[in-house]
Amino acid sequence: MRKLWVAVGAVAALTVGGVTAPVEADGVYRTQRIDLQPLDGAPLRSGSVTNIHANGPVVYALEQYHVNGAAPRTTYEVMLELYVLDPECSKDPAGVLPTASFTTNGAGNGHGKARFAPQDVAPFPKAPAVHGVNWVLMDGTTAAYETGCQQVVLD
Repeated sequence: MRKLWVAVGAVAALTVGGVTAPVEADGVYRTQRIDLQPLDGAPLRSGSVTNIHANGPVVYALEQYHVNGAAPRTTYEVMLELYVLDPECSKDPAGVLPTASFTTNGAGNGHGKARFAPQDVAPFPKAPAVHGVNWVLMDGTTAAYETGCQQVVLD
């Protein structure tokens, strides 16, 4: 379990930055724009996670997080609930990975991003392998928004 958390920590540490080399689109996993759903009455006009698998030598994947009309001047931490080889998210997550945080403006609009290098996903089964992921935006210790279980292919 410690190795999983070390891998999770490595992903978190390397998620900030831009693309430094050209990348090609993934032919197996297509870019997804996934709507965020409010939890427990959290305000939201719209929100989404965009998950892009570049599969490049420097950038394996990029994620972009957007909220519109969320709580104003609120900092959200994006967490990935990882369901390794469990595309239906039917068991407990194998780990929870913090990827980014961002703060909304006075209108409740905000965005964040994360970057994953090939070595960040090296510990996870590929070839291709289908995993379950639920993106959760946390307001402190409270889950405010989530995508629900999504199937993500690593190849």
